[in-house]
Amino acid sequence: GVADYLCHRRTEIEHTSGLHESLLHAFQALQLAIALLAGLFLEITTLVAAVMLLAVLAHSATAYWDLAWTTGRRHISPFEQFVHSFLEWIPIVAVSIAVMLHWDQVTAGSFELRWKQEPLPGRYVAVILAAVLTILLPPLLEELWRTWRQRSARRLSAGSLTG
Repeated sequence: GVADYLCHRRTEIEHTSGLHESLLHAFQALQLAIALLAGLFLEITTLVAAVMLLAVLAHSATAYWDLAWTTGRRHISPFEQFVHSFLEWIPIVAVSIAVMLHWDQVTAGSFELRWKQEPLPGRYVAVILAAVLTILLPPLLEELWRTWRQRSARRLSAGSLTG
């Protein structure tokens, strides 16, 4: 995620594909947050596995939407394309591993939501959440702020030209 953010900074997303692309990135992050939080705190039942899978599939569909929007508006380098491949496959592999580790529960046909009977170790959960909140969230928020600020400046400038 950080490598992708650096690519966006380098190609000045705020002057090219703008807030629209940045909002798509936030939407993708939200989709993955659903899968991550479900896997961390809920029993991996049939329903939870389905929710996690749908969240990851939605993330992939949004990634396609993102690329369709961005192509022609901003240069997407071979390195950024390489980064995207990891950003698309890591969630798919993570959900696949979760399903394999809980295969009996997933195939039992339980469509209920319930907290994990044996919660994951607190340190494990804390490290994962701390990493997301300190490494991934700040660049996402900075990009949103930068693209929103540029969009507002453009609107203000356009308003002064017509007014």
